[in-house]
Amino acid sequence: MQSIARSFSLKHLVGPLSHSYFNWNLITSLALPAPKYPRSFDDLGQHISHTNLPDLVCQYLDADASDTDLPSTSPQSTCPYAEHLKVFHSARAIFCAPSNPSAITGMYHETIRAMPSWNRGEIPGPRYDFIFVSNGLSSDPGMGGLLDAHALLFFSFTIDGEFHQCALIHWFSTFGNQPDSDNGMWVVTPDYSGARCNVSVIHIDSIVRAAHLLPIFDQQTLPHTLNYTKTLDSFQGFYVNKYIDYHAYEAVF
Repeated sequence: MQSIARSFSLKHLVGPLSHSYFNWNLITSLALPAPKYPRSFDDLGQHISHTNLPDLVCQYLDADASDTDLPSTSPQSTCPYAEHLKVFHSARAIFCAPSNPSAITGMYHETIRAMPSWNRGEIPGPRYDFIFVSNGLSSDPGMGGLLDAHALLFFSFTIDGEFHQCALIHWFSTFGNQPDSDNGMWVVTPDYSGARCNVSVIHIDSIVRAAHLLPIFDQQTLPHTLNYTKTLDSFQGFYVNKYIDYHAYEAVF
């Protein structure tokens, strides 16, 4: 299978969703800020082992500026000073999800986590959820209007009086031009630039909802030491599980 090249620019991931297909009362918000995180992009990047975080924020800000009616300016060479930089371990997505208890207009909310320590499972460890992101370009339904990403960090900051709520994400690519013929699920694989993850900073309003992935197994025996906290780093490809709930089944086809 050949990877499908993305036809989008970062500026299309800034701001709220616009195309009508996802007009399902989508709301994404951040939870309470987490304590004891650095208050500058340089220090925060060092803290989370993504030292290029300041450059990624600059790219996001340049895209945000080009998406407004302001006169175009040259790209920022250094990231401006940010006030009130805060980190969040989770975000909440709210959307219309028809069901028997809540009827056809029922609203559903889910928590999307990016937590360095998750202690509610059988094996304590980090939890960084997978998400769907609106591509902001395509009006096609299903995966034609979605991008796939791994949430690494939620954060907010203020620059020049403007408040930003963002996410640091690791991109995944969709393989093939149709779902797997055996199970009806799309296949995604992680993106890399050389040996480094292909990461970006996007606005949280571009996040559609959480996604559920299933590893694609081969004939090899898995080591007993492998647990759920390392799944996304241990397999080459994943099925996008559209059968996880009604909303996913309607959105991912």
